[in-house]
Amino acid sequence: MQIALTSTACQIGLERKTVNPFATPPRSGAAWNPYKLRAAPTILSPKADLQEATPLPPFASALALAMPEAFERQIDTILRRDTVRWRLLEVVSNLELPDCWIAAGFIRNAVWDALHGRRPQAPNGDVDVIWFDPDRCQERLDRDIEEKLRAVDPSIVWSVKNQARMHSRNADKPYQSSTNAMRYWPETATAVAARRSGNDELEIASPLGLNDLFNLLLRPTQRFANEKLPIYEERVRSKAWIELWPLLKRAEPVGS
Repeated sequence: MQIALTSTACQIGLERKTVNPFATPPRSGAAWNPYKLRAAPTILSPKADLQEATPLPPFASALALAMPEAFERQIDTILRRDTVRWRLLEVVSNLELPDCWIAAGFIRNAVWDALHGRRPQAPNGDVDVIWFDPDRCQERLDRDIEEKLRAVDPSIVWSVKNQARMHSRNADKPYQSSTNAMRYWPETATAVAARRSGNDELEIASPLGLNDLFNLLLRPTQRFANEKLPIYEERVRSKAWIELWPLLKRAEPVGS
């Protein structure tokens, strides 16, 4: 189904064009180039690390009008055209662990790259694999799984954590699932995960929504805006997100 939206979103100097935010690549057949779907708007970079007049993906200028389901479609599009991430999702799916996802920067950074007009880049830093099983909370099991993953792809820095045990380390009440655990993560834009399932489908988990992620807002979750604020500020500083993705904007926590 082709739905055309005229954007009033992303007030960052974009030319207003009619775009199709729901476009997804074909699942087989000819190679897909999202930049040839129709003319994409451009953006003048505020930093030298972005090319002047970098083309944005065709969905990027319809963000404010898109529904949550449309954001999920955009993540599907981004991951399918990223051959490395798509393959790694399959590797993790083959583990057949309960409530298992690849989460956090693996998804977040890919979306931020796309919104900055960048081609897919290999994951930088840890690839965070989360799962949930309250009957197998021994930390050594996570290390065993990391070993299995390194045997498949030693080029990746795998980080595996059963979320059923992580509440103790984080001084939270017990988590009920992987998705529930993500509600306690430091940033709203980081609380996103994906997994491949049967019939080449992709599932997205985003318990705090996707608006901040797609609107390039760096917002702390409630506890990280209060008693855990130093942890959040250190993450922002050490990870240099704003330097790496200069269109990011810092935002206040919801309800502040």
